[in-house]
Amino acid sequence: MAEDTAQGQATTTPDGEGTTQTAPAGQSGSERTYTQAEVDALMGGYVPQDEVNRLVGKARREARSKYDGYDEYKAHAEAWADYDEVAAARDKATAEVESLKAQIAHRDLVDKVADATGVPRSLLKGETEDELNASAEAIKAYAGTHAAPQQPQPTYPQDKGGGTSPSPITKEQIESIKDPVERVKLRAQHMDLY
Repeated sequence: MAEDTAQGQATTTPDGEGTTQTAPAGQSGSERTYTQAEVDALMGGYVPQDEVNRLVGKARREARSKYDGYDEYKAHAEAWADYDEVAAARDKATAEVESLKAQIAHRDLVDKVADATGVPRSLLKGETEDELNASAEAIKAYAGTHAAPQQPQPTYPQDKGGGTSPSPITKEQIESIKDPVERVKLRAQHMDLY
């Protein structure tokens, strides 16, 4: 008990109106009763538990309100996480489509100039119609100065050398010949039957 008296002890009366305080060791042993206001002043301002609960609850509600809709925002963030990849893929596909359109337009232009000038498509060079036309004219000029002289086409005699009156022969007669060399010769001589 001396230990309790040495440290001092405070108690509240059952009606909550006063507190009994024992004096620490070395002071007079008299007990004094304090009012609630005095105890609150000594303790630096007493806050009742229900007020503490109300304040803590309010702080929790305020903290939670900061994160209202967090799940919704998180879902949106996850949905947009792939946006950069999708945007990059879209940009790449758009660039490929534009490149293909340009190639098709160029091919159509080359076809137009080739048809108009008579120069083969594979020989034409240039990006614009004017460049392609200039290329075609240069090719035609070069081909005109370096063209090989044309050889006359050989003529074949009308007479096949079968005498004055060839015997009439039919296709069936030619096909019935057993000797393949003779059959081929007769086919060549009588092409009009085939």
